[in-house]
Amino acid sequence: MPLSSTAMDHANGAEMVSRANAQPASLPSMVDPRFLPHVWLWTDQDGPSGWTGGGAFGPMLVLRGVEDLARLDSPPEGIEPGHGRWIGWCSYEFGKILELKAATPGGARQDRRWPLGIFTYVARGDAKGVGPDIGGFAIGKPGTPESGGERTRFDIGPLRSNTGREGYCEAVSRVIGLIHAGDVFQVNVTHRLSGTFRGDALAFAREMMRRASPRYGGYFELPMEDGLKRAVVSLSPELFFEFNAATGEIVTRPMKGTRPGTSDPAGLMTAAKDRAELDMIIDLMRNDLGRVCRYGSISVAARRRIESHASGGLWQAVGEVKGRVREGVGVAEILRAVFPAGSITGAPKVRAMQIIDDVEAAQRGPYCGCFGYVDGTGGAAFNVSIRTVLISGTGRADQPGIFEDAVLDYSVGAGIVAESDPESEWRETLDKASILSDHTVIVDVGSRR
Repeated sequence: MPLSSTAMDHANGAEMVSRANAQPASLPSMVDPRFLPHVWLWTDQDGPSGWTGGGAFGPMLVLRGVEDLARLDSPPEGIEPGHGRWIGWCSYEFGKILELKAATPGGARQDRRWPLGIFTYVARGDAKGVGPDIGGFAIGKPGTPESGGERTRFDIGPLRSNTGREGYCEAVSRVIGLIHAGDVFQVNVTHRLSGTFRGDALAFAREMMRRASPRYGGYFELPMEDGLKRAVVSLSPELFFEFNAATGEIVTRPMKGTRPGTSDPAGLMTAAKDRAELDMIIDLMRNDLGRVCRYGSISVAARRRIESHASGGLWQAVGEVKGRVREGVGVAEILRAVFPAGSITGAPKVRAMQIIDDVEAAQRGPYCGCFGYVDGTGGAAFNVSIRTVLISGTGRADQPGIFEDAVLDYSVGAGIVAESDPESEWRETLDKASILSDHTVIVDVGSRR
């Protein structure tokens, strides 16, 4: 089934881009002022204590530059500290605003035109499990497929890769050549699977949360003017960082190495290639945290452990790095120091980002960015936005979740090191797309470049 031309036109953003570019600093030029975003955070287990709650609230913060991050360190004017929190996301491309050297001339194609980042201030629903029920989806828990009443109808067309197998393997081979030339040690290379979406994104999110059981899941729907809107459905298993403002403690848990849940986890534990990937990213995250942490406070709490994720569908290799942030450092400075996460860039980070800009076919948007919250005390928790679905298209702003004609994007990637085999890396990316297998198929995997 071919992609809907109407959906793809909206996803390419012809109308949205003209408005956003005309007044990039003006929120009403992008967002329908009559309707606020719908947001929530959901965790299955082992999530930060604040990783629940949500609703339809305001005001909003649109990230346009580095200076906008400072607003995350305090509530909006007129709201007392401790009476709410910011919830939102940063696109991967915001990292190229924080580190200008990471961008290359031309760079990856900007065909979806996602904002650099959006946050909304949630002034209630802060306590665990507290929050309104949005269309039958209880905040803080996904419920069962029946719990949403009639909110069960959605349709996803066949997914097609924007590179195909040949294009992806070609990009991986180019990266391997750069690694052997001593230009870089590791690069995370991704491709995007896209198909049509029609129906209820809230029902889709509920079903995906139930199936994936993410530790750091979230939903953010942004109504636009003229019947356009976007939704981010993050099913991430990976913690970017959790920061306790009272104690100064910060922890990050990078993931590198994936196997199907049907395989023997011992194979992942002993795999030299996967071990090398994680070791490099742990060292990178130690270096990034060193920009904001007290001298001598950084430690590797876990060099490597194997965890079951996606309701047993995947094995993941996970590390853990801890530190204590210097006095006076807030969330804005932490994000400036560590974003984007090393696990989805590579090492060295800036050179890896330059290579990503060169070899990938399109910009990533919220995928591989971060999604989370900054609470009323100045503490924060963000995921690494892998396993994240992006929906762009048409739908009435007064009907939360409903998309009439849209495109769904689900990007997948793999960490490339000197020992990588392009075909194996391609297969690993498809393993990560298995979460959608009950609702669609992947077709046309030949070259598309």
